[in-house]
Amino acid sequence: MSISPLTDNKKRLLGHIIVVHDIIRHKNLEEGYRQLSEELEERVRERTEELAEAYDTTLELRDKETEGHSRRVMETTLKVARSMKISEEDIEQIRRGSILHDIGKMGIPDEILHKPGKLTIEERSIINEHPGTAYKLLAPIPFLKKRWISPTPTTKNGTAQVTRKD
Repeated sequence: MSISPLTDNKKRLLGHIIVVHDIIRHKNLEEGYRQLSEELEERVRERTEELAEAYDTTLELRDKETEGHSRRVMETTLKVARSMKISEEDIEQIRRGSILHDIGKMGIPDEILHKPGKLTIEERSIINEHPGTAYKLLAPIPFLKKRWISPTPTTKNGTAQVTRKD
């Protein structure tokens, strides 16, 4: 509702003009937009989950040696996260990251990925680039970027140091 003074040429108050706005329509539109936005966000989330699963399957088809690895990493990671009483919202982010943790292997040539025997220093260097490759692949996707772990190459003994970015 808005109220405006009604005056004559000499600025004497003659009365008021009262305009009542029907905000119900606007509120209904706002609610409709909010619901639509939530539905679209859920659809994007579902498609992203499906895409993550497809990437994981693709990686496993490419590297039979590690079949089921991402799923096992995810299950173990979620058990640890829940034992640490991490919020379900953060656990969802952790789940996504654990499924996609090796997606950078897509950038490793087959002859290195499937090489029997010991890798050369150069080949090991290429393998160690896979966390950075994963970051480059996934960084443009805002939905997956709530919290990032800095990509750090794996060391010779299989460990890595990571830095969380909030």
